[in-house]
Amino acid sequence: MAIILTVNGARILVICELKSYREAIATAFRVLRPGVEVFEAEEENLDQEVGRLGPDLVVCSRLTARVEASVPNWVELYPGCGSRSFVSLRGERSTIEEIQLSDLLYIVDRTLGPSGLGVRELPEQGPELGSQVI
Repeated sequence: MAIILTVNGARILVICELKSYREAIATAFRVLRPGVEVFEAEEENLDQEVGRLGPDLVVCSRLTARVEASVPNWVELYPGCGSRSFVSLRGERSTIEEIQLSDLLYIVDRTLGPSGLGVRELPEQGPELGSQVI
């Protein structure tokens, strides 16, 4: 299943393999980023949803070539059930060990803030981001 979050005109597509992750992330975004609209779709439709929605950020369990090529910002959560997650913010890639909710929120804010969509500007470095560029 996928969750599509619309914030200030930007779109965030969240697809996590585990339903509990999906639900927790959706709840956190609803509470901590008010005004977010949430929609759900099936996980196997990731590429189709990317094409249909044109999201600004994708948070997924399995990165696809389409996401990598067409989405400016993405997070691949724990691929292969490992402890690392991979992030790309405007093409700058990093690795985060044991990603936390604060990291995801920082990534959302970095995606939306500097693009002029009405979210406050943030410093260049956040919690654990940018420490390991791939």
